[in-house]
Amino acid sequence: MEHSAISDLPRDVPFVVTHESLAQRARTQCPDARICPITSFMGGTEYERSFRS
Repeated sequence: MEHSAISDLPRDVPFVVTHESLAQRARTQCPDARICPITSFMGGTEYERSFRS
């Protein structure tokens, strides 16, 4: 796993975890990626749901 600015993400990245406020930018930058928007990087319940589906 690597941390990157959304504008620096390769277009072919398969999966992006990002804050919900940046999800649309991630979709635009990486149209084929699975986007996992979260509300809190520390202890967000989205982590549990996202990795099970």
